[in-house]
Amino acid sequence: MELSPFRIERFYAQYEQSTRYMLSSSECESRTIAELLELEPDAHGRLLEQRCGYTESPGAPALRAAIASLYERTGAGEVIVTSCAEEGIFLLYHAFLRPGVHAARVRARLGLITDGRHDDRR
Repeated sequence: MELSPFRIERFYAQYEQSTRYMLSSSECESRTIAELLELEPDAHGRLLEQRCGYTESPGAPALRAAIASLYERTGAGEVIVTSCAEEGIFLLYHAFLRPGVHAARVRARLGLITDGRHDDRR
């Protein structure tokens, strides 16, 4: 299989680290790990206790419980944690769309939902 270059990634590979003001980035302003850990008491110690590796497919139980606690009528068993927006969009597509249901979507500018190519002439 021959894959076309992922043009936006090629663009960022060339300019992202050398451009003074990157106005097209889709990520938020970066923070250091130290700055993030300062946001919550004892976060440093708890981070050091974490194991590296996979967790359960729907997400870490403690994280799912913490998310569920933000809602009045949701339990941890009803929460699914995804590692990126694409996974969440995929789950929504499959949860809501059935044969005969019509849906409109904005063209995926990054090509992740379609085929990964970036040819605006299509």
